[in-house]
Amino acid sequence: MALFLPETARSIVANGSRSAKGINKPLVPLVAPNEERVVDSTSEVLTREERRKIPNPLTALKLLRNPSTAIVLVAYGINYTVYCCLQASLSTLFVDIYGVSGLVAGLVYIPFGVAVALSAFATGRLLDLSYKKTAAQNGISIVESKETDLKDFPIEFARLRNVIWSVALSALLVMGYGWTLQARVTMAVPLVLQFLIGLTIQGVFTALNTLLVDLHPDCPSTAQAACNFVRCEMAAACLAALDASMTSIGPGWSFLLFGATLFLEFLMLLLLQLKGLKWRHARPRPA
Repeated sequence: MALFLPETARSIVANGSRSAKGINKPLVPLVAPNEERVVDSTSEVLTREERRKIPNPLTALKLLRNPSTAIVLVAYGINYTVYCCLQASLSTLFVDIYGVSGLVAGLVYIPFGVAVALSAFATGRLLDLSYKKTAAQNGISIVESKETDLKDFPIEFARLRNVIWSVALSALLVMGYGWTLQARVTMAVPLVLQFLIGLTIQGVFTALNTLLVDLHPDCPSTAQAACNFVRCEMAAACLAALDASMTSIGPGWSFLLFGATLFLEFLMLLLLQLKGLKWRHARPRPA
């Protein structure tokens, strides 16, 4: 990151009209620096004032007052919690149920990892297509060099129109995964299910991350901080009870509960699709 990643924070480079200096410059810039453009003196003063502000970590939690953001964060937290529980229990369950060695217990993570990589690439393309299709259906022209005004654009529907069904599918897959382990079927079956879960669950991560930035283009880092807090707290609480759950009710019922929470996530995102634009219009806009 220090070598190649360019600085994008508005408090440092504004809208891209200024070049980063000092420690904010990448050591090996991959893109030739553009000539510095003339910046309005008012925006220059505002940017300097923003730099002097002391960051308040509690500011991120204020975003939860927004119903659209709250749904996105809780949905992301559910997705992340299920993901963490799958990964935390994977090697232990395969050692206990199938008696595999330590080496094989490490290799069983490969199907999920491959699926996540494929899904991250494919979902990005799918989101672009969904965005363009939604814009065309609403008579909105997209100019790639110009930012689209999202005031009357159903961005919630555009980002979730295809991915939302991945949530329902992942719920069924997670339930099936738990019961295949409970029934001790051949090891290939839960591994295939792991691959399919990786495809669906990563797609939801990508879509929700993108939507979160769309909802808060003025403070994406604050939105991500809120997301990190919510998902980590939810995952920590569930992981603390994971071992007791696996021991007392077994993987079948445990993953049935995880699947049920994914169905709850599906309903939440469906509500966001239907009400998101209305909620945005009802929000007081800054003067």
